[in-house]
This record gives sequence, structure tokens and C-alpha cells, in this order.
Amino acid sequence: MGCLAFVIASVGAVLAGLFPMDFPGPPRTVSGRLHVLGGALTFPAWALGTLLFSLSIRRDRRWARRSGILFALAVVSIGTLAVLLLSVSLLGFGGYAQRLLIGLLFAWMIVVALHLVRSPAEDGGSQPNRPLQPMNGAGTSG
Repeated sequence: MGCLAFVIASVGAVLAGLFPMDFPGPPRTVSGRLHVLGGALTFPAWALGTLLFSLSIRRDRRWARRSGILFALAVVSIGTLAVLLLSVSLLGFGGYAQRLLIGLLFAWMIVVALHLVRSPAEDGGSQPNRPLQPMNGAGTSG
């Protein structure tokens, strides 16, 4: 389900990126409406995806050191999403909450990426996320 949420979020992000938003105020053009639809797909799905992944990796011992911070970032993201939705519905804009939410979601992804890059391979074999090292004398001209 977390993967599906990220797919929905990515489709929404592409949609919002392809169509420029209207001048501040309610959307008046098709482009503005498609931009808003993209954002409406992106932010809830992205926050939900981080929460679902954070809940699932809490049971994995390899993620034990990172699961707490990932879960905290996901929960704060859900709270920020609620603030974003309230500010849009009550005030008509949510730019500051939107930027905070983007920062939190990127922080979540950076923690995941750093863990994946730094963690050893399960089987002790090669790691696909590490560059290959030259073998004894290979790659040197003699």
C-alpha cells in the first residue's frame, strides 16, 4: 500500500508540474484546476506512503536504528498535512505549510537513502548501491 501511495504521489507531482497554477485565488483555468488536482493527489498520498512504510519497517531489525526517526517524521508530516488542508480551506492558501511538508517528506527520504547506502549487504556479497572497486591490478596500465 505504501508503494501504491508513492505511485499516486508521483503521478500527482507530474500533473502539478506540467500545469502551471493560476494567479492566487481560486483556480479559474483548466491548467490551474489540473495543478490543484496534482497537489491534491501528491501531498496526502506522499504523507500516507511515508507513514505506511515507517510502520512496516519498525518490525525489521535492520531498520531498528532509523525506524524511530522515520516514524516521527511521518507523524509530523501527517500533522502538517492537516494544517495545510485547514489553512487552504479556511484561509484560501497554504504555501507555508506546503513548504514545511515538502521539507519533512524530503527529510524522510534522505534518512531512508542514507540508510540504504550505508547498510551492509544482507548476504555479504556485492552491494548494488556501492561503486565497484578494481580487482587486484585490474584497471592499471603496466
